[in-house]
Amino acid sequence: MRTLLIHTHNGLGDLIICNGMVRHLYKKMKNNFDEIYLLVEKNYEVSINFLYKDLLKEKLKILFFNCGPKNESLTAMKSTYQNYTHILRIGFEYFIDIMKRNNWNFSIINWDECFYKQLNLNFDMSYEDFYFPELPPKINFNLLGLKENEKFNLIHEDISRNFIINKELIKNNYKNIFIDNKITPNVFSNIYLAEKAEEIHLIPSSILCYFDRMLQLKEKNKYIHQYLRNTALPTLRNNWRILYEL
Repeated sequence: MRTLLIHTHNGLGDLIICNGMVRHLYKKMKNNFDEIYLLVEKNYEVSINFLYKDLLKEKLKILFFNCGPKNESLTAMKSTYQNYTHILRIGFEYFIDIMKRNNWNFSIINWDECFYKQLNLNFDMSYEDFYFPELPPKINFNLLGLKENEKFNLIHEDISRNFIINKELIKNNYKNIFIDNKITPNVFSNIYLAEKAEEIHLIPSSILCYFDRMLQLKEKNKYIHQYLRNTALPTLRNNWRILYEL
């Protein structure tokens, strides 16, 4: 039996960026393999099962792994390779090679483009072919303490890593509503909050990668609090304001 394992970088933002590519690869290769697997961290099970709900009815299978210490997780992931006849690694050593050849100059090529460049695919696919097969589950706004038609800011920060947005940079008096995976275990449900928010304030994260692909948010007032993370931003096409310093 011919089996293919697709292994991308495994942050949720990476998985969102690569959604268009995975869909393209599945469509191109599904007739050549009996089964196609995507390797995904178990923390993202709810969101990724939703993202690929249509393909899961066909040949695609999601192989979830438990994330532990980095070296242990890498060993566990690689140990699964022997169970498949074909392995497609997207990023990793190829990512480093592409960036080295461009002197790690993000004005020449952005880091997320490397995933597509490795396979000679047009990066526009990351946006144009990003797709989930049905509307995400609705949010119970009552759980957020919002009154009908009440104006609010939508905020995503990460207290566990001390990525806490400086609220003094938010120049309005609206209520602050925080993205909470206990209320929205499916990350894609947060679009309902984003559509109703007066302003959106995010740390660089998977939520940013998601909202950047939602064209209905283009005219929203949206801010990236980049001062919180010393990391290169992904490609941005949806009209963001970037705050670099306090």
